[in-house]
Amino acid sequence: MSGKCSVNMLEKLAACLALLPKSRGDEACWFLMMQKVLLSINVNLNEAFQGLEEEAKCNEAIRLLVPPGKDPPPPLGGKKTYGEVLDKAARKSEQLLMSSVTTLMLCCCKMLTTSYPVQVTVPIRPLLALVGRVLVVDGSLSQALLPFVTAIQQEFICSQLPTLHSYVLDLLTAIIKRVRSYGFSFTCSPQRGVSSVVKGRDWAMNKKEAE
Repeated sequence: MSGKCSVNMLEKLAACLALLPKSRGDEACWFLMMQKVLLSINVNLNEAFQGLEEEAKCNEAIRLLVPPGKDPPPPLGGKKTYGEVLDKAARKSEQLLMSSVTTLMLCCCKMLTTSYPVQVTVPIRPLLALVGRVLVVDGSLSQALLPFVTAIQQEFICSQLPTLHSYVLDLLTAIIKRVRSYGFSFTCSPQRGVSSVVKGRDWAMNKKEAE
């Protein structure tokens, strides 16, 4: 994926990726694709957010997707292991990392809001963990990691944060719409409301009912 692709092209790529599970049309395929996409986003964020976030945030996001003792699914892009994915992410330019992350976030949104022929289980907690992970990053550096982040790196990431926050808020909106489709309403802030409703569990969602 080129960091120089137009927004329109990236949107088309995200839409195509979101449609791939329909080739088989079963719940397992949809869930596996969502899991792979979320893992890829978090792996890229590990590299992009170095020095800008607490390690616990990174670990929590991965743990919710791959519990201890479980093997991760085969990664996107034909890589054999997530070690290869981590190595590739480390060699990406900052611009390419951001393009990859935003495109995959858009893919998540489309998967949540596109009709699907069977009922699927949506991994709400990993999705919310991703939302929270991105929103808490404000560009400030951890003093312990300050020597490992250049001023140019920090400047670039800070310049991209408004775009990242915009995409992740779109993702939060898609999550809220899906949860509300079960008839829940929120009396507190949307993020806290979703968290209180789905804490500790995932929800089955009939994709035919997507708006």
